[in-house]
Amino acid sequence: MQAKLSSGKFPRLLILAAALGLIAVLVTACGGGGSSSSESSTAETETTETTEEGEAGGGGGSSELEGKSIGYLDVFATAPIEIRFQKAFKEAAGHLGWSVRLQDAAGEPEKALTGARNLINSGVDAIVTSSVPGEWILPIEAEAKEKNIPIIAMITKEPPQVFSGQVLESQEATSEKMAEQIKEELPGGGEVAIFFEEEQQSLIERTEFLEEAFEGSNIKVVATQNVPAAENAKAQKYTTDILTSHPDIAAFITTSDILSPEVLAGLRTAGNSKAKVYGWYADSANAETMKANPKQFIAVVDSDIAKAGWITAEELAHFFTGGEIKKEQDVETEAVMVAPSEVTPGMLAEEGPVPFSQIGPPFYKEWESKFSS
Repeated sequence: MQAKLSSGKFPRLLILAAALGLIAVLVTACGGGGSSSSESSTAETETTETTEEGEAGGGGGSSELEGKSIGYLDVFATAPIEIRFQKAFKEAAGHLGWSVRLQDAAGEPEKALTGARNLINSGVDAIVTSSVPGEWILPIEAEAKEKNIPIIAMITKEPPQVFSGQVLESQEATSEKMAEQIKEELPGGGEVAIFFEEEQQSLIERTEFLEEAFEGSNIKVVATQNVPAAENAKAQKYTTDILTSHPDIAAFITTSDILSPEVLAGLRTAGNSKAKVYGWYADSANAETMKANPKQFIAVVDSDIAKAGWITAEELAHFFTGGEIKKEQDVETEAVMVAPSEVTPGMLAEEGPVPFSQIGPPFYKEWESKFSS
């Protein structure tokens, strides 16, 4: 796929392209790269499966909930932000006493389909997907329905055909928070460039929301640069190309953390130490990169989006106890900006800016009344 460089208004036709499910998604909503977290060992570059037994925590109790096995199909299981979502769902499922089986699509449609089939054949009671395009697993839709196996999509919105429900990350709040921060830090205005991956609908939405937020201000978007996820290293060259056309550019915004190190490398190659870099998610990859480049990698935007794991588990608990799964819901989150000096151990451990110990208890208390026998 040829990367594109455009100036001015973001091409709306890309939304249609993304909706058709372009190939080679490497990260969700957004994340990529390596991780120092021990959780990264749960998935390899080939389709793999791991099983973790949950520890009952008193949130369940209903006989309909006992002994459930949940399949978890991840678009790229070693990506730091994906590890956050895995950990969150596993913790929620563990409180209900469920086991979780992980399958890693490793960014490949064929592996996603194989992984989904493996989960169905293993006898799981439900499947949760994280940022997996629906068309990748469409062939197993009929079998899943025949066996009464619900499939819930987390984080990235997909065409609804294959999914019983979707628990989604809204991109508007974090995009607006990012735009506000940049406006504050560039009071005199300036030119900015936005990097994205058109395979991911969420990154397209972030780019569009950013453009809308900058309209009417003294911040001018001079480039929206697509970098295919499988070719993220090309972001270095695209950075130098943009600098050639716009030598006084004030900031680069990377909507995916896989791109942040490449943009910084491009700036070093060009000898530019003035342009600022902003990104998405306080995961281990971004946190470590910010700490290593505190004067140029200024901040990332994040939220308590990890609660999607608990919401998804609750939807499944409703299903197992005779209720219905909501077709679509956005997770209500609070966006925050994180600077290099604000990195916490929880971010390095892939929990994000809000510890799981704060997210989980309110759900557990509610589950005691909802699902106890």
